[in-house]
Amino acid sequence: MNTKELKCPNCGAEVSFSSPGTLVVVCAHCAYASRRTDVALESIGKLAMPAELVSHFQLGTRGIFEGEAFVVRGQLQLDHGAGPWNEWCVSTARGWLWLAEAQGRVSVLRPREVRKLPARERLAVGSEVELDASGAFVVSELGQGTLTSASGELPIALAPGAKTSYADLTRAAGGCATIDWTRATPEVFVGRFVELEELALDPATQPEVKLTRVAARRLACKNCGGPLELFEPRHARTVVCPSCNLLLDVQSEALVAAQTQEKLRATPRIRLGLATTLRGEDVRVLGFLRRAVRAEGVSYPWSEYLLRTARGEYRWLVENNGHWLLATPIEPGAVKARARSASYKGTTFRHFDGGQAEVLAVLGEFYWQVRLGDE
Repeated sequence: MNTKELKCPNCGAEVSFSSPGTLVVVCAHCAYASRRTDVALESIGKLAMPAELVSHFQLGTRGIFEGEAFVVRGQLQLDHGAGPWNEWCVSTARGWLWLAEAQGRVSVLRPREVRKLPARERLAVGSEVELDASGAFVVSELGQGTLTSASGELPIALAPGAKTSYADLTRAAGGCATIDWTRATPEVFVGRFVELEELALDPATQPEVKLTRVAARRLACKNCGGPLELFEPRHARTVVCPSCNLLLDVQSEALVAAQTQEKLRATPRIRLGLATTLRGEDVRVLGFLRRAVRAEGVSYPWSEYLLRTARGEYRWLVENNGHWLLATPIEPGAVKARARSASYKGTTFRHFDGGQAEVLAVLGEFYWQVRLGDE
């Protein structure tokens, strides 16, 4: 692939383009983003350094997807207010791909031309959307994000702080898609979730960070001065002070909630921070929630433990009156829901119970901002 070099309009350092489809490049020396024109580069603003998130990718990572060699050329980091995530721009001989990382899962998506799309205001979580002839997608998330950082080469022209509006969709057999309304004309990206082994990543081009060994970070509570220890500092968004039970926002180290939690009537039965092996997976216990539903004036509580695997995926260990369940998140599009039942991978489950769950208490750390009273 031919590489073209130009001068950064801010600091004068050389920046390179490896593809004629590159529209924006971020200078590695001064972190200024520049838009490519016919003759030179035009500065569009300075970007913050990317947050240090555990990732399997970095600029220059090489791999193979479905027989096609690729190189990671660019990185976008966005935040929807509950935590940042990475999207990686990948160049191939056929054009650009996108690799998205969220909650330990990786998806590969390609741009797709779709003639007719539903209006965003007509969509809701759970809505079905037809994008191609391979079956309907289900809307799993509707959100807005902010571009907080970028690096490398990008085929899109987004300025620092740009707001994005999107819908994430899933369907059976691991299919996924994104509809993006950031520009005047909506863009559609269709692909699927993948296991890392499918990407045949070159280990020599991957980040050196080992997912299983992340040093704990120590902070002091802004309220009582007591010690706080984060076991997953790159992912934690909320942590609870073990001394005064106050909720803290890890990112700003400011108080999320001014009120002190009521002391837990039932303390966690599993030590937070514990690293162990569960059903063949190395996991660490990060957080503890006490939640409940109310029915006819009676509260029915249960406990939930947030676990993170060495691969960066999340699990939930749920305890209810001595009964334990290990839960793994699945995609909404893989489930066919009916009024009183739901089917998943050929098995039908009958509706047993439901309700509006409320957070009663929280300990430990979480990858989103937990608040008392959340429902």
